[in-house]
Amino acid sequence: MSSDLINLKSLNLSNSNILDSTLTVISFLGALESLCIDNCRKISDDGITRLLVSKKINRLRILSLHHTNISDEAASHLVYKQFQAATVQIESLDLSHCENLHGHFLQVFVDSPTIQNIRVLNLASTKLNDFAMEILCQTFLRSLKELN
Repeated sequence: MSSDLINLKSLNLSNSNILDSTLTVISFLGALESLCIDNCRKISDDGITRLLVSKKINRLRILSLHHTNISDEAASHLVYKQFQAATVQIESLDLSHCENLHGHFLQVFVDSPTIQNIRVLNLASTKLNDFAMEILCQTFLRSLKELN
């Protein structure tokens, strides 16, 4: 990877045909604070998971995965990483129109001390069920400033 990108703070690859291999490259951008990969339908759970478990991506504050193929399993990795790394402080998370999300990943948030960091959460047009809505009400409503 070019050393010119090492200090990149914001990256928007929306509506592109990127593959999982691109996410592997992104995982080395240690200064990245904002990542938008909306509507990138060719990336898989595996690629998203590899990106999220990267130890280099620890300054990420804004993550938008709108209309991707992310599932509850990969979203759970996101939540788990948020817990494990005190330096990961995601404040805005967009998972809207992710048709493979049913909300089971929200259970991981229940005992999280980092839940207070998330201010904006977009889960519009997902397949959340009543159980997921109950978790949202119990855990997120005190800290959220915006919920879709």
